[in-house]
Amino acid sequence: MEAAEAAVEAGSVNFQQSARVIVFKDNQMLVMNRNKFGKMYRTLVGGGVEPGETPDKAAIRETLEESSIVIRKPKKIFTETVPEYNVVQHIYICEYVSGEPSLHPESEESESNLAGGNLYTPAWIKLDEIFKELDGLPFVTRRLLDEINFAFERDFRISPKEWTA
Repeated sequence: MEAAEAAVEAGSVNFQQSARVIVFKDNQMLVMNRNKFGKMYRTLVGGGVEPGETPDKAAIRETLEESSIVIRKPKKIFTETVPEYNVVQHIYICEYVSGEPSLHPESEESESNLAGGNLYTPAWIKLDEIFKELDGLPFVTRRLLDEINFAFERDFRISPKEWTA
């Protein structure tokens, strides 16, 4: 067992809680395209859970802030613990309500874009396109993308799954 995993099991690491979302519209999935100082990849929309906030409420708030997309009915399907970054990600499948991907002008991501170097661009993309581009523009973790694909093939009728990255 690695030191990070042992620390997680012992409860001696204080993890930041975050909420991420899987949202579909017209056979496309919402993603965040990232250019982090020249390293380009895709990830799910979402962010940190604020004090006193539940992860499902954070999922709704973060989605609106980061993408201008309104969602509802978050259903947790995955929990991913990433000891390397001291984070636990609560990942939800959510129902799309309205909106088109764009950063909220007052969001941290919008401010980061103005500063340059660490860029965020929310967008819709077909799931099969994400798999086709893995070598050119990877998804942040292949494990998460594989789990999303597995769940997608089963119409997200799966039991919640937990893993440590």
